[in-house]
Amino acid sequence: MQDYARVMASMAPNQARLKQVTEFASRDLTDSTELGATRLGRLVIALQQMRADLEPQTIISQLQAEMPDFLEARPLLVDLLGFVERKAPEADVRTAAEVLGARLKNQRFGV
Repeated sequence: MQDYARVMASMAPNQARLKQVTEFASRDLTDSTELGATRLGRLVIALQQMRADLEPQTIISQLQAEMPDFLEARPLLVDLLGFVERKAPEADVRTAAEVLGARLKNQRFGV
């Protein structure tokens, strides 16, 4: 990553920390940014959409459309969402990660 300041909420001495899911702006997550085109960037967008009450299946369909390696990446996405569920300070982000992770984990194909 060229400019890590984009993912930092604070770079002040003794207060340095990464941005929370809720602190990312849409301009931080476009395909032209370092984070936006990554799996983590896609999950941050998905979590923000969950917080905005978009249907989980719609979000999963978007992930599938945007990620050519979705089937291979799905276990990693579930693990990342599990991490967010355990570590996010905001209750609504933890809930969104739990719901989206469960949907991804239990998703059936070709049924």
